[in-house]
Amino acid sequence: MIKKLLRAIRQKPKAVREQYAFWIACVLTSVVAASWLTVTLGGFNVGALSNDYGETVPAPDSLSDFLKDTQEQFTSVQKEIQNLPPAAQSVSSSTESGVQNSVSASSTPVIAAPPVTARQEVRIATTSTASQEIGPMNQ
Repeated sequence: MIKKLLRAIRQKPKAVREQYAFWIACVLTSVVAASWLTVTLGGFNVGALSNDYGETVPAPDSLSDFLKDTQEQFTSVQKEIQNLPPAAQSVSSSTESGVQNSVSASSTPVIAAPPVTARQEVRIATTSTASQEIGPMNQ
C-alpha cells in the first residue's frame, strides 16, 4: 500500500511532489513540537518541591516571583551599603581624588610620530606559468 502511494506520488509533477513534502514536514514538525511542549510544560507544573532537608518548599509560580525576589535582594544590598561606617566612605572618596591628581600630574604633551618613508615591496604569486613579479612600489 505504501509502495503504491509512493509510486503514485513519484509520477506526479514536481510542484505537487514539493507540496506533499512541505505538508509532511509540517505535520512531523507539529508532532515533535507538541510532544516537546507537553513534556516541558508538564515538568513546570510541579506543586511542591523538597529541599535538602526534606522540607516541602512551594515551587516558584512565575517570572514575577523571581523578579520580586531579585528586587528584595538588591534592596537589602543597598541598605547594607548605606549602613557602611563613614570611614569607609571617606577612604573611597580620597582614593578617587588621588587617582585624579595622579592622572593630571602625569599627563604630558603628545608628540606626533614622524611620517613613514619606508618603501614596500609587493610580490604577487599566481598559479599560471606566465607569472610576473612586480618590483618595489613607490608611495
